[in-house]
Amino acid sequence: MIEQLPDKIGVEWPVGQRIDLTLRYTLPKIWTQRNSRKFGIYWSNELEYGKLHPLPSTAELDEFYDTGKYDEYLSGITKSCNGKIGFWDKVITKIAWKLDNSDQSADVFLLKDIAGSENVCDIGCGSGDLLERLRPHVGSVVGIDPSPVSINALESKGITGFLGTGEALPEELLKKKFDLITMQQSLEHCLNPVQVLTNIRDLCSPGGKFLIEVPNHENYGFSKYGPAWFHTDAGRHIQFFSRKSLSNLLSATGWDVTHVGFFSYTRQFGPQWVNSMQEVWDCLYSEIGSGDVRRARQSDRIIDLMRSVLLERSQKYDVLRVVCSPTQRPV
Repeated sequence: MIEQLPDKIGVEWPVGQRIDLTLRYTLPKIWTQRNSRKFGIYWSNELEYGKLHPLPSTAELDEFYDTGKYDEYLSGITKSCNGKIGFWDKVITKIAWKLDNSDQSADVFLLKDIAGSENVCDIGCGSGDLLERLRPHVGSVVGIDPSPVSINALESKGITGFLGTGEALPEELLKKKFDLITMQQSLEHCLNPVQVLTNIRDLCSPGGKFLIEVPNHENYGFSKYGPAWFHTDAGRHIQFFSRKSLSNLLSATGWDVTHVGFFSYTRQFGPQWVNSMQEVWDCLYSEIGSGDVRRARQSDRIIDLMRSVLLERSQKYDVLRVVCSPTQRPV
């Protein structure tokens, strides 16, 4: 008999306050695995925050990341798409590109205020692309990542890297202070985001800056496609944030938010985006049926593009960026 998921779970949010999250989506398994146990995505409309439950074990997390595609991503190796781009694909992409008003890329955004002497640390650095772009303009760069694949990629670029996570920072860096800390597409992978943000605050120099980017679950795609939405990636992603929940969590862990931005719009209307969501849906639901979880269709690109014109900025873009500095007030 398959264990039933509870209708609600309690979480401490962000510290010292107990809040209920309600079961929003049921996953029969994790989509990257042939067999796994049942999980749920629990969500609070009030907090605009969600969480995977039950939390994966360390062994399960290792399995979730054990895929060739993920190693390619961590190493910076990408395979070219051999599929032909049709006329209407080009038209849709062109229209989306014209409507795209994204924040600038992280390196361009940061370089506007770079003095040239900053010590930079990227947590969850992957293959080190951001560090490589920043390196000529700053004093020093260092990366942290839990994957040896990523550390090897860093070393091949001549960048110092350490094995570690936001919850367990490398001992070699615990007594150091950094002027700029970045964390892109990583906090959603962490089991304990409060601990992560508290640790990073201790790593940041007074007056320093922290740039964090996460999937934006205010995006209409999460409401429409749920577990099959590209950025849900439940199993590898454990935490699900909006601008409200992330800003509140940062404030509670000792940060003053100075900028909230959004980016990544055009790619949501490309055929590969839909293909990826179809792959997730098929892995999860093709054998048992999906209930209220929609399988994306290529025709949805036109519907979603038209709908997006009327949406608020926070609902259009699929990545959320927040920039903050350590608070000067007692935490």
